[in-house]
Amino acid sequence: MYLPEGITSHAFDDSNTAHQHYQQFKQVLYPLVKAKQGEILSIEEAHFCSYHLAKINLKDDPIYILLHATYPYVSVASEVDFFKAIFIYHPFAQELKPYYEIIPLDYLEQTVLLKRAKKGVISLNIDNQLSQHELRDVVYWKPSCIGDIIFNHWD
Repeated sequence: MYLPEGITSHAFDDSNTAHQHYQQFKQVLYPLVKAKQGEILSIEEAHFCSYHLAKINLKDDPIYILLHATYPYVSVASEVDFFKAIFIYHPFAQELKPYYEIIPLDYLEQTVLLKRAKKGVISLNIDNQLSQHELRDVVYWKPSCIGDIIFNHWD
């Protein structure tokens, strides 16, 4: 896997696409959660972050489902706050596989290392197509792992 341009949600500002993804997310999630005798506690549309967020309860097992606002990438977390998500493996993610790409936990947790070359060019230790603007955001926000780049609250 690699990080495509726009994954930080800065290169492509298409709120219409994000809203369409949010509507589809709700349509996909409700029947899947219901089939597992679960409950959707909340679903939030991405406004000041790069992802839509659903909090669900599956048989007294609360988890968060994060869907990237512009790419069909999904992850699961046990906790989500403004600065950090605690990514986890959860079998429910497999239910989303027909609709979205599930980002592997080991990839989300991979450490981000910055490299600076001559003339101010910035690069990362991971395969990516991030723009220099996005790379400058990475320098500014100092994410500790790839998951923090994909699912972020950067402005």
